[in-house]
Amino acid sequence: MSIKIGILGTSWIASQAAEALSNLDDYEITAVLGTSLDKAENFIKENFIKENFIKENKLNSIYKNCQPFENYAELLKSDIDCVYIALPNSLHYEFASQALEADKSAIVEKPIFSSVKEYKSLKKLADSKNLYLIEAMRSVYTKNHNIVRQFVHQSNCITGATIIWKNYSSKYNSYKKGQIVKVFLKSFSGGALADLGVYAISAAVDWF
Repeated sequence: MSIKIGILGTSWIASQAAEALSNLDDYEITAVLGTSLDKAENFIKENFIKENFIKENKLNSIYKNCQPFENYAELLKSDIDCVYIALPNSLHYEFASQALEADKSAIVEKPIFSSVKEYKSLKKLADSKNLYLIEAMRSVYTKNHNIVRQFVHQSNCITGATIIWKNYSSKYNSYKKGQIVKVFLKSFSGGALADLGVYAISAAVDWF
């Protein structure tokens, strides 16, 4: 029996998640939430109608069961088991809270919340309802990361570490032009530390 997922958001990271989930037998994407119905519908078409199915005038089976939504309350009433939240950081807590209250588990993009207080509050709620609350931090589960973890835990000679994560943000050129970029705004719980620095922090916490 497949786990039915509702995707919240239509960004590129949501597309990556949809592609990964669509390749797994145990998961089925049955709902997508967009800021408008058109955006949700376009996301479904772009991600789940594959070229070979278009030529054969058929739809990917995952698309047949996927519904677009622009109203979150209506999505939570649909037949889903879990939501994947790919929204601006400042919205993670609100949308995860509503999901858990509706007895749906939540997978939340990194960083999971804007504060430890928010995490503890919703972790307590999830545990009380026997639901899952998971941060989508894939890097800490990779093979190389685990090799380092094993080395660190077995070593008795490490006295310190410098962990650096550097990358030129795909949004930075827009930011320099004066455009509003949510991932860099404090009001959206953004900034370099939350956007990319979280990878180095997560590694440090896990290893040490």
